[in-house]
Amino acid sequence: MFRGSFFFFPGESRARGGEIDVSKVTRPPSSFLLPLFGFFSLGAFPPHLTPVMSSATDISSGDGHHLNDSAFVQQAVGWAAVVATLFYFAAPIKDVFGENGIVKTRTNANLATGFPYFASFYNCALWVMYAAGDLPKLMQPLAINILGVSLQLSFLTCYWYYATEKDDLVSCRRAFFGGAFIVVVAFAVCESMHSFKPFGDFAMVMNIIMYYSPLAAFATVVREKSVARMPLAPLVLTLVCSLLWLTYGYMIRDVPIMTPNACGVLLGIAQLSVYAYFSISYGTKRPDDVEANATAEANEQQRLINST
Repeated sequence: MFRGSFFFFPGESRARGGEIDVSKVTRPPSSFLLPLFGFFSLGAFPPHLTPVMSSATDISSGDGHHLNDSAFVQQAVGWAAVVATLFYFAAPIKDVFGENGIVKTRTNANLATGFPYFASFYNCALWVMYAAGDLPKLMQPLAINILGVSLQLSFLTCYWYYATEKDDLVSCRRAFFGGAFIVVVAFAVCESMHSFKPFGDFAMVMNIIMYYSPLAAFATVVREKSVARMPLAPLVLTLVCSLLWLTYGYMIRDVPIMTPNACGVLLGIAQLSVYAYFSISYGTKRPDDVEANATAEANEQQRLINST
């Protein structure tokens, strides 16, 4: 019987009474991409290598090998987290491809910062690398983060392409190369340790940065006294996703999943508090919109005075 991952490192396998325990057996990190295309179909594995559910998702040996109640709840929470995260990753579609989005207006001026796109992209990339080493236990994180990589890459590309201000271009370059540096370091550490586990540590840190990233717009919110350029949907979904993934991580006893999402719950509450304060105190319109409306009202009043 095979348990755990099927990524192999030399010297880490143990034979036990005719069975092969590969719970700690992994391939080098540099080869993780090769089997990714077969992850979503058990039929892609040879019969003798077909993975079974890990101990975190028990299969009862009764009639038909049905999942027990605990495993069913775990899987339900995991896929609920996947759905919530899908909405989280897709939330910027309106800001990027919508009627008043970056592509249609050919400018990113309606957004305070593109940092969340870069943080989310590298977060997803690191989670793919970590989850790929521990299947089928981490199938849900793997599935959603593969999709997340594609979505976030499209968002950051559009934001960067239509960036015109010098400071904005500098910020994009710093975010891109800073994230790339973290991924390279993660690969180097994993190769030197002959283990996929360090990917989880790096993914954990990047996950916290991703949840924090909407607060990068905080300076703009304070300066303009408006939340118009701080989208609400990602803030709400940060809290929802964090709660679900925290619950899922606790159920499968995975610290790299629990830690960043515990922080995500706190950051989600903080971000929503900031949004609520400024939206109640100053409204949701941009300062230039308020000024334009005030000017229009003043002109209308002057016209009425002149007409009398």
